[in-house]
Amino acid sequence: GETEEEEEEEQKPINAVATFEEKYIAIASDDHSVKLFTKEEGKEGEKKWQFKRNVTRFALPAKCVAFSVDGKLIACGGEDTMIKVIDVETSEIKFSLKVPSKGIKSLQFNGENKSVLVASDVDGVMTMWTLQPDNSDKTDKNDYDEPGDVKLRATVCPVTEIDATECMNTVSVRFDGKVVAVPGRENNIEFFNLETFKEIDERKNL
Repeated sequence: GETEEEEEEEQKPINAVATFEEKYIAIASDDHSVKLFTKEEGKEGEKKWQFKRNVTRFALPAKCVAFSVDGKLIACGGEDTMIKVIDVETSEIKFSLKVPSKGIKSLQFNGENKSVLVASDVDGVMTMWTLQPDNSDKTDKNDYDEPGDVKLRATVCPVTEIDATECMNTVSVRFDGKVVAVPGRENNIEFFNLETFKEIDERKNL
C-alpha cells in the first residue's frame, strides 16, 4: 500500500562508505545526502554506531566520499558538477570544486598534509586540486597557487557511466601521499606524481 511505497522511497541505496579509525563512518547515498555516524555509548555501556547528522546534501545522488588522513575533512561528490570538501566537526564547506563532468566516480586525499585532492569522473578525466599550496619555491607572487586551484586535468581513464560497476575509475593514492594510480584506457595503470603533478612513465621511477 501507500506505507510500503513511502518506506521504499526512504530506503535509498548507499553508494559509498568511508571510515576514520573507530571514530567516524560517512556514507554517500542516492537520497543526495552524505551522512555522518559516530560511536556513542549506549545504555549498557556498549559503544554503538549512531547517526550524528547530515554533513551535506547535493541536488543529485551522492556517489563517493573520503576522509582526509587526520579525519578532519570529508570530500564528497556524485552526479552534481561539484565536489565539496567539508569540515567534519562544523559541516562548514571549505571548498566547492567545480568539475566539467556530470559524474564523479572516485576521490581521495593525498597524505597527512591533506594538500591535494584527486578525483576521477565518468568522462575518464582525472583532476588534481591543491588545497594547501606550497609556494615556498616561488619568488613571484603572481605565480603563487591559490587553495582550490586545479593543478592537473588529464583524460587518462576509461569513459564510463556513473553506476557502471565494471568500470569504477577508482583513484588510489600511495601510503606516503606522493603517487596516485588510476586505471588507464588500454587495460593498464597510469601513475602520477602528486608533488610535481606529472605523469610517471616507468614503474621503476616510483
